[in-house]
Amino acid sequence: VKGEHASENETAILLYIHGNLVKMENLPDEPGISQERLKHLKPANSPLDWNAKYPTHYAGDSSMATAEKGKKLFDESVKNLADLIKRIKEDKVSAELFEEFNSQAFESR
Repeated sequence: VKGEHASENETAILLYIHGNLVKMENLPDEPGISQERLKHLKPANSPLDWNAKYPTHYAGDSSMATAEKGKKLFDESVKNLADLIKRIKEDKVSAELFEEFNSQAFESR
């Protein structure tokens, strides 16, 4: 469970950006495994989904997390975010679609 709360990835990123706050010696002995206690309700979602899956409030095995992994993940996230912001700023299609939608919505009234 690489992207969930207190997972290897999240712990690695925190080790990189605020390593002094991460207490690796306090990691649980067993990984957080999804209990899937609400799977009978799929595809519905519930505010209880996280607690139903992970009553211990952590997912996966963060014992393999390192600051070096965290730096790679952090740098990749920053790169992806910068790329997304650039594409949003350059986007011309969304404004045209917004204008098209509004003109159609208000012409029919």
